[in-house]
Amino acid sequence: RQLRHSNLLEGMQSLIREFRANTMVDVDLIGSPQDVDGLARPQMEALYHIFQESLSNTAKHARATRVSVRLWRQDDRVMLRVNDDGIGFESERSSQRIGHGLVNMKARAEGVGGGIEVISIRKQGTTLLAWMPYINNEEELND
Repeated sequence: RQLRHSNLLEGMQSLIREFRANTMVDVDLIGSPQDVDGLARPQMEALYHIFQESLSNTAKHARATRVSVRLWRQDDRVMLRVNDDGIGFESERSSQRIGHGLVNMKARAEGVGGGIEVISIRKQGTTLLAWMPYINNEEELND
């Protein structure tokens, strides 16, 4: 699925509606459009696809009942946190069990100058934190 919206939060809300309909898992999203207004398309698409993969992993593996999502700007970076209350996983076994999802998310983040960190505790859930530089459309056009 591609980001069809010009607004990242609208795209994320669309993914949340689909996720809720398919899983019946409650999702809370906290984010302000002002924090991501004017964000360059490569960063916007990377965040969108990282979020999409995160929800997909939650649906497939977590057995979560609640997902909390926060999108915000901190200085010159855009931050995305996705936390679930699922079963968690052991990180050394995650590459065998989860497949390419985490690798793809890491590659997307690094491809736009960012990164991800995943913290998972068995029986307590998983938190994904992704960050990337805030680059607005005007800066991108001037490069």
